[in-house]
Amino acid sequence: MIFSKFLSAQKRYLLFVLFLFLFVSIFLFPFKFRGNAEAMQRTMDMGHFIAFSCFSWFLYRLFLNWGDLNPLRTTFFCSLLLIFLIELIQPLFFRTASWIDVINGLCGLLVTSVGIWCWNTRQKPRVLGIYFLVSLIVFLFVSKPAAQAWYAVWWRHQQFPLLGDFEKRVALRLWQPTDRLDEDTAKVSFSEKYVSSGIHALKVETLRGAWSGVRYLAGSSKWGQFQSLKMEIYNPDLPFQLNLRIDDDQDTAQYGDRFDAVLPLSEGWNHVELSICEIEAGPKTRRLHMNAIHKMTLFTDLDAAPQVFYLDHVRLDQKKPEGKCNTGESPR
Repeated sequence: MIFSKFLSAQKRYLLFVLFLFLFVSIFLFPFKFRGNAEAMQRTMDMGHFIAFSCFSWFLYRLFLNWGDLNPLRTTFFCSLLLIFLIELIQPLFFRTASWIDVINGLCGLLVTSVGIWCWNTRQKPRVLGIYFLVSLIVFLFVSKPAAQAWYAVWWRHQQFPLLGDFEKRVALRLWQPTDRLDEDTAKVSFSEKYVSSGIHALKVETLRGAWSGVRYLAGSSKWGQFQSLKMEIYNPDLPFQLNLRIDDDQDTAQYGDRFDAVLPLSEGWNHVELSICEIEAGPKTRRLHMNAIHKMTLFTDLDAAPQVFYLDHVRLDQKKPEGKCNTGESPR
């Protein structure tokens, strides 16, 4: 690279500061993903590996022939410091700090640093072969969550309008505890008990002290062409109330900006059926965007006692004859 030999120390310093500012800004900018948010988040996690691989290589080229600096050592410690510093300050910019990001960044840094060392020391072909093999394994390791998440997106598209039959493990990528960042929010697993179709149902165990339950990641699904949302829920214990929330691609933080309903569950099997037109009219000031459904959540109240229920055969049923609801009705 030309600037490694001919740029003055002052110009190298300015280039370093500019590149560092742009690089850090990318990690601090509060990205918000609506459709396929889980897959995009996993892709962003993998991006730490790629970003720090490229960043460390760029720094190494910049530090070459810069005074008495050891370029590889300086690059390694500058990148290492930046990996941890970014995660420490991300919460100040409405981003979430994550050990996964740290691990992926470290992997990218190590792959590039070892590669530079192998090149500079003219390692034997056997050593280079081992390096490339290990680098490939590391890349597959850090990219696996993103690949699984995008496979779940593809699988959801293939299954639609069936939202959940819970016969394959990939369904757990779409049906998750209400807060995936908190493992104590709820427990979601497959079960062969209380099955309405197939051989598995989704067992949901809620806990007290949280909006505990399960959410379905719908991406940006088109529900508007169907007549009803149906599901089967088995309650093995005393009757209780389950909340249902459906969000579209708009701002749904407030109670009146989304569809909300209370499902009274009696002991035993409960058949739930909701009109798509009723769901569309759920928000108080607008209509739900039925061709961009973001997620659906089933959960208990904040102070509700722990509950267990089994969910199966969640689907959209029967296309509407005219393809739309009666727009003359006022949203409630």
